[in-house]
Amino acid sequence: MAITGPCQGSDDSSILFHCSSKKFIAMAKNKVPQELKLVYWEFTQNNSGGSFVENEKLAHRVIIEAYSSEEACSKATEIGIYFNGCDEGMDCPCCGNRWYPPYSNVEIPYYWGSINLEMAEKISSIYDAEPAPVRDTRHVHGDRNMAVLFKSIDGYSQFLAEEYGETSPEVIVYNYDGSVKKYYSSHVEKYRKSRKLKK
Repeated sequence: MAITGPCQGSDDSSILFHCSSKKFIAMAKNKVPQELKLVYWEFTQNNSGGSFVENEKLAHRVIIEAYSSEEACSKATEIGIYFNGCDEGMDCPCCGNRWYPPYSNVEIPYYWGSINLEMAEKISSIYDAEPAPVRDTRHVHGDRNMAVLFKSIDGYSQFLAEEYGETSPEVIVYNYDGSVKKYYSSHVEKYRKSRKLKK
């Protein structure tokens, strides 16, 4: 069964993606409209059934550079991501699908979070980023009026790896030029190393 929905990261929210249909794959291979530009699309894995799938191509978070969510979904299916796991009996119906299409894009420079100034400065001092005011005031709660402006996909990916470490690697980035980069969580690597030493 094809999963359909609005292209959340597109300027035209009426565009539909069909992530598991042959028609969708064909659409993604068509000539890219001039108004579109390369951005990153983030796929976050749900630990359906109580575990994550991690291998040479997949991790907790997979980020794909593409011109649209349609193209990103097409590339995602080529590396093993799927969007209809519960319907196909591959994922736990109680936990939900392991993978979902990206909700929005990651355009560098990228604003992240609604946090206080101290936390924004701390994150920015570690990664390629700088503190910045929250752009949408609806997300301001008390002193949580700051965001982090990531200047590179490297900085954002390494931050994700350290903040949400679950797998090894934690983040895999597929760039449009074909290059692939993996990002590891120091906490996960330290834990797994200690487990090996105890055996």
